[in-house]
Amino acid sequence: MIAKTIKKNFIIIALFLSTLSLLDASPNSATQTFRLSAKSLDSADFDNDGLTDQQEDLLGTERYLADTDGDGINDGIEVGNNPLEPNNHDNDKRIDALDSDDDNDGLPTLFETQQDSDHDGIPNYLDSDSDNDGVSDSEEAGMTLADSDHDGIDDLIDVDSTGNKDENGDGIDDAFQFPDQNKNGIPDFIDSTTQYAKIKIPSENILDELAQNDVINEPLNNNPIDKNSTADQDHDGIPDSIEIKIGTNPKSRDSDNDLVPDAIEIGLVPEYPQDTDHDGIIDALDDDDDNDTILTRDEDPNRDGTPVNDDIDSDGLPNYLDANDDGDMTLTKDEGSTLDTDRDGVLDYLDKDDGVDRSLANLNKKTH
Repeated sequence: MIAKTIKKNFIIIALFLSTLSLLDASPNSATQTFRLSAKSLDSADFDNDGLTDQQEDLLGTERYLADTDGDGINDGIEVGNNPLEPNNHDNDKRIDALDSDDDNDGLPTLFETQQDSDHDGIPNYLDSDSDNDGVSDSEEAGMTLADSDHDGIDDLIDVDSTGNKDENGDGIDDAFQFPDQNKNGIPDFIDSTTQYAKIKIPSENILDELAQNDVINEPLNNNPIDKNSTADQDHDGIPDSIEIKIGTNPKSRDSDNDLVPDAIEIGLVPEYPQDTDHDGIIDALDDDDDNDTILTRDEDPNRDGTPVNDDIDSDGLPNYLDANDDGDMTLTKDEGSTLDTDRDGVLDYLDKDDGVDRSLANLNKKTH
């Protein structure tokens, strides 16, 4: 009986000493194991894009996809060094990692890549003039800046619009090729040797052809139009000869009667007048300069008689040239000209907080 008791006590003591040995060898081992697990969880990066899964959840990017917006640029690169302040190079309220056009030049990032064609230190996908030739990438690439089905792909290259083949399923017409005027194998938008005119200037004999137009040819202040003179009958700073070449009325300071003077709408280089929405109609003759379905003359929220000084979202672009007037996640033409969802007296297209959350980040969260 005594022997059995001694043996039992010995076993208990041995187990106790074994436990002490383990604790001595690894103090707070249970706590350390927990901390390691927690640390591992905090730094988990399933898609190996440089952003932790937790950071991706906060940003609205996809934790299981290294390139959430599918533009060929890794999420980690597009977010930048500080996930708390993710990059948004075009300031369009959509961070680069969720933006298919990071520089808002009309040309999808997918086609621009991280190459730096003009060696200015700015990669093409963040450079609106990649070859530094003075003509924007979108103009040289022929982008229409129209997206009929709202899928983020310009109608020019959207297989839904062209009706052609799309074997890789990226939504882009497989047959599409960028303009290459000099046939050197380099698309015009990254080829600085390409001479590209923004618009086609009519021939010099246009004045002779217009001579039969009694309205245009009728002298103002008894001054006939002379194609070789610098006469400026409407005193808007643009010679009559140039106005007739580009189609504006040399007898009116506001040819399209949209409350924005021709001199402003034409821009700094009269021979190459502005066409903000790239619809083939220059601003000075276009009643909706930004193609947002709100007439230019009506884009005057402060009602002072001119749209020039109205900039609801304070992005430096007046409303009449801004396709997203309130700077939210929805284009003006998609918000409607009369809707007031939250009934606060401010129309949705002018109200950043209209009561409707259309953000991509919110949509992503709803699907997880």
